[in-house]
Amino acid sequence: MGTNQIDDIDATDTSGAETEDPATDRNFVQSLERGLSVIRAFEEARPSLTMTEIARITGLHRGAIRRLLHTLVQLGYVQSDGKNYTLRPRILELGYSYMASLSFPEIARVHLERLAAEVDESVSMAVPDGAEIVYVGRITVRRTLTVDITIGSRWPAHETSIGRLFLADLAEPDLRASIADVEFHPRTGRSVRTLDDLRAIIDKVRADGYSVMDEETEAAVRSIAVPVRNHRKQVVAGINVAIRDAGPRRSLEEFLPALRRAGEEIEHDIAASVTMKAKSPR
Repeated sequence: MGTNQIDDIDATDTSGAETEDPATDRNFVQSLERGLSVIRAFEEARPSLTMTEIARITGLHRGAIRRLLHTLVQLGYVQSDGKNYTLRPRILELGYSYMASLSFPEIARVHLERLAAEVDESVSMAVPDGAEIVYVGRITVRRTLTVDITIGSRWPAHETSIGRLFLADLAEPDLRASIADVEFHPRTGRSVRTLDDLRAIIDKVRADGYSVMDEETEAAVRSIAVPVRNHRKQVVAGINVAIRDAGPRRSLEEFLPALRRAGEEIEHDIAASVTMKAKSPR
């Protein structure tokens, strides 16, 4: 799963412009800044505003606000009953291009960062690629595993907590074909060694809706993973947290709810991105 390419910037653009003082920057468009400040004045707590209220929030003169609001109304981004102004749904178009341009890992990154900060442990995201998983996101809080996992690292699906989520999502014939020829490489005394044991674990993952690997990769390290599903309810990715020296109860009670919240938030943003891509002008 690749990342999106960034379009070439116009040759007349200056790379340092965003750090210049607007007061001395000849390329800075003040009217655009003012228009955006009017839009940003509307929030969930104040969805309807008068011109006086917008003036107080933005610090702009009423004459400038009147012209800006008139323009926004004419463009269909704002509506008014003669006194109060509110944003119209068309304002969402301003975010379509950005959301549509984001790759899957970019959409998830903010949630991975928030999750890592919440649990104070390293978290990862991976996607399936045949019999393997590929790590596409990684936020490192502390070095938990001896094995160095980086973006682009590959690992056999059956040997990872995330990979087992993908296996559990397969239809029965596909699952049998996928695990028929797996090779086992035990790393600890608790590593899976037989096909029957692997199958029992996959059945449990399917029933639980999450995956736990308890000291199978490294002693005193537990990995918990939850799926990320698309709008068809297919598992398209997984996120996990690796915890060192955490007891069974603490691992599930403290980390699983946070993982699930992050997974749901990523699913929500994926769905929003798909919708925006469908609606974004071609």
